[in-house]
Amino acid sequence: MTYEAQAAIEFEALARTASTPYAVSLPTVPGPASLPVLDTVTLVRDVVRALQRAVDRARIARGVHDALCEGMSGLTVDLAHRHDVTTVGLTGGAFQNALLRRGLRERLAAADLAVLEHRVVPCTDGGLSLGQAVGAGRIRGQHDDGRSVMCLGVPGRITRTWSEDDGRLLADADFAGETRTIRLNYLPDLTVGDFTIVHAGYALTRLTPEDAAETIRTMREVGLLPTPQPAGAEDET
Repeated sequence: MTYEAQAAIEFEALARTASTPYAVSLPTVPGPASLPVLDTVTLVRDVVRALQRAVDRARIARGVHDALCEGMSGLTVDLAHRHDVTTVGLTGGAFQNALLRRGLRERLAAADLAVLEHRVVPCTDGGLSLGQAVGAGRIRGQHDDGRSVMCLGVPGRITRTWSEDDGRLLADADFAGETRTIRLNYLPDLTVGDFTIVHAGYALTRLTPEDAAETIRTMREVGLLPTPQPAGAEDET
């Protein structure tokens, strides 16, 4: 593996090449508090057996996707009926996978559930960042002493990295025009030009440039970040 989510991306791509799925099992079993959970042990066992039988790997991959869609939709419909819910949302990085997203959407819609999906805000860490920023923006609004509070969830672009003798891995990062020093101990392979989300001074999540740009653009659209002025605009005023 050479990049984040590579296995998942290649697994979906492989599944797309299958003409027909190979059936694998993903039953539900009792979980905590008597709630049903998906039995992934059985799923993995079926996949291993299929590989031992030299079943086409693309068919196996498609079968796993179909089993996940069936299992997740079944659990969702059951919980929706129990709690009188008529609308559900598909969110989280897993729904970058178009096969899962489409398969679930079709099954949930067939069960008369309204399905919400991401359109503007991404379902990945960019969306999470926006949620953090909204919360931080509300906290910032409570201050009346003019203090500057760095907005949680603003993507930071690494501009410089270095290490200290005590083992600390440090970096300067540009957060939409505001430079802060952060620690890279949890993501030591971050380099100049990479984007990250920071919490409590530590870089915790790597972002693609596309997700970072979209997050910053959305934050500016909703007023959580100021819109940069064109060069020379301040001099004209």
